[in-house]
Amino acid sequence: SMQGERLEAAKRELTNTITQLPADRHFNLVVFNHRVNTWRTELAPAAAATKQEAIQYVGYLRAVGSTATYDALEAALGFDVEAVYFVSDGQPTDGKIVDPGDILVALRRINHTRRVSIYVIGVAPGAVGNQFDCFLHQLAQQSSALYRRVQQ
Repeated sequence: SMQGERLEAAKRELTNTITQLPADRHFNLVVFNHRVNTWRTELAPAAAATKQEAIQYVGYLRAVGSTATYDALEAALGFDVEAVYFVSDGQPTDGKIVDPGDILVALRRINHTRRVSIYVIGVAPGAVGNQFDCFLHQLAQQSSALYRRVQQ
């Protein structure tokens, strides 16, 4: 579903986030559809050259398959991070756990001692208060983070 304007909006949000990373931070990119891929096997320093490589990687992203939300978040939480920036435009449709309520419960279990903030960016999430919008809001809220809606 993340094609055309939606994909461009997601790329824009990712690029802005990468650009704003302070040089003393480390980061990685976890890309997901029906499967999960990571840009690097370890966190990379947010040096100017590395950020440029990441932005180039984002530029090559294409829309493929379904949405393995849980698997992507599980992979992101596998890194030693303080925060995750999660960008999605659609309901979970694939992966180990698909039901939004079950995803929230599983992530609470995984994250309850680490307390990683999961900042959520919903790309064209539909009407305020719909099931997907509520899921994204709850995902951010349960990790003491923010949820932002982005239209195309």
